[in-house]
Amino acid sequence: MVKYLLSFALITLFCQSGWSQTSQLNGQVVDKNSGEPLPFTNIFINNTTIGTAADANGNFALKNIPYGDNDVVFSYIGYQSYHHHLTIDQPGPFQMTISLTPDAQELSGVEIKGVKDKEWEKQLDKFEKIFLGKTKTSTSCKITNSWVLDFSEDKASKLLLARASQPLEIDNLSLGFKITFYLKDFRAGPQDYSILGYIRFEEIPTQDPNQALKWTLNRKEVYIKSDRKLFKSIVEGNTKDNGFLLYTDKPGYENVRTRSAVFYSELDKTISKYPTDNIVTAGPRPGEYAINMEGRIEIHYLNEFAQKKTYKDIPYPVSWLEVNGGKVMVDQNGIVLNSVDVYFSGAMSTQRVSDMLPLNYSVDNAIAIEPTEVLVDELNYKRLQEKVYITTDKPYYYPGENIWFKGSMNYSLPGMRDSLSTILYVELINPQRKIIQSHLLKIDSGFTKGDFVLSDTLTQGGYFIRAYTNWMRNYGEGQYFVKSIPVLQGSDRVADTVEAENKLSSGLLLSVNKNVYATREKIELSLMVKDKEGNPIAANLAVAITDANQVIPVKEERNIVTDFPMPKKLGRQGLVELKYPVEYGISFLGQFTNEKKEPEKTTLTIVQGKFDDMASIETTHDGKFWLNGFQFSDTLTFAFQARNSKGKPYGKVVIQNREIPPLDFIKKDFLLNVKHTDYPQRVDSYYEIPKDARLLQNVTIKGQKLSDATRNGVVYGEPDYVLSGEKLLSATVGSNLAVGLQGKIPGLQIQWGYDDLALPHYKIKIRGGSSSIGAFGTTEPLVLVDGIPLPIDPSGANTMGDQLAILDPSTVERIEVITRASPMFGVRGTNGVIAIYTKMGGYKAKENNQSLKSFNFIKMQGYALPRTFEHPDYSDPKVFTSVQADFRSTLYWNPEVKVNNKTGKVNIEFYATDQNSPYRIVVEGVTEEGEPVRGEYFFNVNK
Repeated sequence: MVKYLLSFALITLFCQSGWSQTSQLNGQVVDKNSGEPLPFTNIFINNTTIGTAADANGNFALKNIPYGDNDVVFSYIGYQSYHHHLTIDQPGPFQMTISLTPDAQELSGVEIKGVKDKEWEKQLDKFEKIFLGKTKTSTSCKITNSWVLDFSEDKASKLLLARASQPLEIDNLSLGFKITFYLKDFRAGPQDYSILGYIRFEEIPTQDPNQALKWTLNRKEVYIKSDRKLFKSIVEGNTKDNGFLLYTDKPGYENVRTRSAVFYSELDKTISKYPTDNIVTAGPRPGEYAINMEGRIEIHYLNEFAQKKTYKDIPYPVSWLEVNGGKVMVDQNGIVLNSVDVYFSGAMSTQRVSDMLPLNYSVDNAIAIEPTEVLVDELNYKRLQEKVYITTDKPYYYPGENIWFKGSMNYSLPGMRDSLSTILYVELINPQRKIIQSHLLKIDSGFTKGDFVLSDTLTQGGYFIRAYTNWMRNYGEGQYFVKSIPVLQGSDRVADTVEAENKLSSGLLLSVNKNVYATREKIELSLMVKDKEGNPIAANLAVAITDANQVIPVKEERNIVTDFPMPKKLGRQGLVELKYPVEYGISFLGQFTNEKKEPEKTTLTIVQGKFDDMASIETTHDGKFWLNGFQFSDTLTFAFQARNSKGKPYGKVVIQNREIPPLDFIKKDFLLNVKHTDYPQRVDSYYEIPKDARLLQNVTIKGQKLSDATRNGVVYGEPDYVLSGEKLLSATVGSNLAVGLQGKIPGLQIQWGYDDLALPHYKIKIRGGSSSIGAFGTTEPLVLVDGIPLPIDPSGANTMGDQLAILDPSTVERIEVITRASPMFGVRGTNGVIAIYTKMGGYKAKENNQSLKSFNFIKMQGYALPRTFEHPDYSDPKVFTSVQADFRSTLYWNPEVKVNNKTGKVNIEFYATDQNSPYRIVVEGVTEEGEPVRGEYFFNVNK
């Protein structure tokens, strides 16, 4: 077994903890002796893609430096490379002058021969196998200037030594990186080797979508089996979930280097499981961790088959890890900080320079090009498969109720959990096959949650929940999740029932602390999950507890045990065309057209939100561009601008509507046997009425009257109500002003719904004022922003409420409301006035509005914000003695019940209602091994 030391700095790599916050370093590079500038010096952050070059006068600006500790390297041919340790904790920019020392050895001259001798060729071959590695990635990795290398051998120690007169230039065509390697030391012996140096990564540009996808997938494949992923998994406590199993030598067998070829004959004899529960402690600085790794650790990686088996009964790659001092120091991303102390052998020791990823690599990043069809082979098609299962709190519903649900993702390779889709589309579809509600939900570690509020005017019938990712569309409609959701009339009662019996899948245990409870009494539920061997195991569960008299137990059409597992056969052979890309966040496809409305290639400036984040992107020849990976909730406004050769803004951007899969799926209704009664089966409960689904009551807003001097430009007289920006922000969630105004202005109604594209639309109305039909047939009030009226869309597609929704509440100084008609505004003032004054104010606001006219502003839908399930806490005497009747049909819903991996147990507390009923507990979830579990449990409540 070969040990190796692979380090890419002459000092220990430091923690890079703040990739989201960046700063800038400015300065000049000069000759130390003469003070003359050194033009075009290379400057980069070691082991990253962050770098730049000085200009002709040696001046440089290194941007996007992450907060934390960084090694900045300065390199110039003929001079000694210099590295500067830089700690960033503020925006900067920072300023410095760097002096480089001439390298006497390099300046003495190096003889370059056109043809090297056979001995050199033999030594180069040995060097490349050690330096680049011996994996499938290394076959597409090439040193393009190998002639700068010189070798020598120490016959006594049998060491091969190498030095390079210039930085090594490497094209990694498997991962899509051009690597510049500043070799400082290389030595390799029969049993170990050492490589020291600095390394700079650069992305290889491509417009080939097949190549881009290949590089993205290859990078993720390298990452999920890397030591970085291993250590990150240990820190986060999910090694098994990510495919890593750890073992260690039992006492007395530490020095035994040979074992039986059958692993399970050695398990618990010479080797035992290495516990990872309590081996992580805080490091010396925030974001750093110490992992206790004493002795020799054997690592099995379960998400890949080894080309050469270590054991006859284990098909997976096996590695060994030994650490000087017994502690691996890492940051939160799993990056090793004391690499000189860490030695690998076995499978992981074959991963060398060709398998390296930049420190700033993120699995959320894809190579951004226009989405189009790409080709993958049958093996990758199967490996990249994902599917979803939706758990709901009830099997059927009535108008006005909530549908609470949880999404659980499954993957062909569990290690791809962090590498595939992070956005799930969930739709509520009516019996006429029309989407009436749609949510974009964020997938976090393979799970998501959400809810639908059913209108109280909803007609009865067979509704459906459909869920899918964009990536799933490559696998056909059979891959989507579709569940029938019956919606009954209020007086309909389910007549067919199933026997109320406890049913628990293997490994799941449920129990309550009593057999019978009184109304409003606290109920304690205990859950335990075990694996196939009977050992405690971690799990992520959804728990729904319902009143079995109001939610009649029925035989459900599907459950997580039968529907969660992956299909065994996909029925695809050869190359497979993939049209739909993986989405790593909110994404959209757009097109730019010039003044003649013709698409053309251009460079777009894209501004996100409050003009804090800005980027540029080049469109294709037909003006198209693809943006992927945005992370925001609710809605957010993007601004787009292109400039012509004279620097003037021109053209227009249009965002294409998201392509929605056809709604002609074949799915039978989940039919229930119901009978019509004279009384409703379920009673509306105070706790189950969605508070934001009803009209808001009048609220008294108290505020200080503003003087005329403060209210420059006001032409409508004294306002009826004034709301300060401070009070507006006190309870506002997100960046949606329409939502933020709810409940803060007396009589102001905010109504919202979804259009055919499942985008939210808002309408505003002032009760108590005029109800006349105003301009263009609208009953909405006039909205002014710093005295400028917002335009009316005659088509009604962009309402006043929609325009309010894109305004950021944090920019508002105050809002003044006129409930009466304002004659000075003519027909537009018929239904009152909402005057918004921004913090920029008056003249500056007008000036800013003029400068912003050259931008195209487009509102985009983000992640839906999940609501919180509410239930009473009767431990409070005031709540317990409340006369408010409690007839909840769903007593408890929690989509995020996490079972402890040490004990396999979790406890839940909730309270009974005022009903004498049997209660039904339904648990559905997934263990850390990816196995679905389900249980049903019944108990009674009597007064």
